[in-house]
Amino acid sequence: MDGLTRRYPSQDQQESIGEFFADYEQLAVRKGLQRVVEAIQALRIDPEQKFFPRPDEVASEIERQKGSTRLELESKERERRALEDAEYRAHLMSPAEVAWRIGHFGSDPFAQKIPAATTLPRGV
Repeated sequence: MDGLTRRYPSQDQQESIGEFFADYEQLAVRKGLQRVVEAIQALRIDPEQKFFPRPDEVASEIERQKGSTRLELESKERERRALEDAEYRAHLMSPAEVAWRIGHFGSDPFAQKIPAATTLPRGV
């Protein structure tokens, strides 16, 4: 409590701290203690944060972090797909594959155009 008073001298902690703790407990039950701790830590180092984070600010931060995590996962998935696509294209145009297609089909249908990874030749 003394640390809060030193860090946030303008904020009234005596009257509202009990209510804050009850709200933080409910938030921890709903969202998980680790998420609450991470959100409070992020808000406390925010240079624009003048007062100790209110429970509603912590809940918003949790949702923001969850959103950024989702974006990170989507970005990693796009990178994974791009890598798979590059590997597919490299395999498709490898000399052994080109020679095999020429040997079996008489020509290489992909010599001029490399198909997208989702487009496979007929019969495959």
